[in-house]
Amino acid sequence: MDISNFKPPKWLKLTPDDYKRVLNREARRLTKHDRRRGGRYHVKEALVAVHNAFQNCNGTDPYDGMPLEGKLLKPISGTDRLSIDFTCKSHLRRMPTVGHLHQEPIAEFEILSRQTYTAKNEMTADEYLNHCKAVVSLSETTTSE
Repeated sequence: MDISNFKPPKWLKLTPDDYKRVLNREARRLTKHDRRRGGRYHVKEALVAVHNAFQNCNGTDPYDGMPLEGKLLKPISGTDRLSIDFTCKSHLRRMPTVGHLHQEPIAEFEILSRQTYTAKNEMTADEYLNHCKAVVSLSETTTSE
C-alpha cells in the first residue's frame, strides 16, 4: 500500500506530508493499543481505516456538530502528545481525534473532537454539562427535520 496517494481533506488544513505523519502516528497508536485488547488487525489496515475516517468526516464533531480544528494536529509531534495533559489545554478541545466506532478492537474509526473523546472521563461537572447541552441541542435540531 502506498500512502503517498492519501490526500488530506481540505478541512484539516494540513500539508500532505503532515497528513501522512498524522496517519502513521494514529495507525500505530491504535494498532498497539488494540493489540493489548485482543485486536488482530495490522498497521496497514489501520492506516486505510484512519484515512477513510478523515475522508468521511466533514470537519465537524458527529456528536455535538461543532467544528473541528484540523490545523491543531500539525504542531503536536508524537513526543509532545505524550507530555500534554489535554484536559488542561482548553485550546486543544476541538482538535480532531481518532476514536473507535465500536467497543471491539477492530479497525473501524471515526473522527471526533478531543472534547467529546474525553467527555465522560476528564471534564469537570460543569464542563461536561455544557458539552452535553450542545449534544442535546444538535440532536433536537436533526430529529425535528
